[in-house]
Amino acid sequence: MPVLRASSSQAWQAQSSISAHEGEIGMPRTKRPAPYDVFIEHFNDACLLLRLAEMLQNEGQGKARAEVREELDSVFQLSQEDRETLDVAASRWAWIVVKGDSPVKPHHLQHATEILTRNAIIVAATAVEVWLEEFACRQVGNILKKAESTPEIRQRLRKVNTDLGEILDIERSYERRVWGYRKILEDYIRSRASTNPGKFTEVLQLVDLWPGSWKAIGDELQRCFGSPSDPSSTATEKWQALLAQWRQDGLHIEYLFEGRATASSTSYDLSKPDEALADLCKWRNWIVHGDYPREPLPSLERVRDLLNIIVLIITNLEKFGIGR
Repeated sequence: MPVLRASSSQAWQAQSSISAHEGEIGMPRTKRPAPYDVFIEHFNDACLLLRLAEMLQNEGQGKARAEVREELDSVFQLSQEDRETLDVAASRWAWIVVKGDSPVKPHHLQHATEILTRNAIIVAATAVEVWLEEFACRQVGNILKKAESTPEIRQRLRKVNTDLGEILDIERSYERRVWGYRKILEDYIRSRASTNPGKFTEVLQLVDLWPGSWKAIGDELQRCFGSPSDPSSTATEKWQALLAQWRQDGLHIEYLFEGRATASSTSYDLSKPDEALADLCKWRNWIVHGDYPREPLPSLERVRDLLNIIVLIITNLEKFGIGR
């Protein structure tokens, strides 16, 4: 698991523990960042990695042309030897000039592209997992209150196992035992948070935030982000405002939607969002556990399509759907 997840999640767990004890003695709690803000921050990193991968995608290479050598010489005062040995790699967005004695050659850029693509997938998956953890954990207090009068919620909470030692620790350490119960439930949520669609569903069901089915999420995505010929004006306005804000903030997430007729102009079926989440989980596991050579690494365009749908799913749940 990348450092990103450990640093974010562990820091917030520490804050949760501090908040619990502060609550016991009447001190103000430490304010945690909003889950969606943290998701956007980390997901933006994934988009930047993918954008860099595309920038380094080598579409042609060879010795630098004479005019290129002259331009470089006028700026850097190159020696005759350097001028004659310059290599050039061309991509959609960049000319990359490599000195002849460099240990990194233009053909190595393809490997760099693969590394950046793999890391973009890992960071994107981490962003989703951290969002799910914190989004669900913020509902723990409400769920424990509802459980007192709602048999269905109590039934769901039965799957959260604990042991006698933990119960005794709660009785000894907490004047208000509910704080101890909160920690048990939060720890369970963090252990289950995943991009696996089944676990993703389980976590949201546990805190009573599941909209009912993946089809319900797909229908909402189509309503918000589908064909512009039949848009929901409210959803469209919200989405355009959000996209404009990303552009204003200079976020690389906006790159996912460049040159596309609609927000969801991708190879994924918008009505089946669980398939995109399953792909993210699968590719992440291939990479992290060393299984990815058994399957070809997805193309940059396919990963871009995937990240496009993933940000729509989380944005819908947080901004337009169940998190409204």
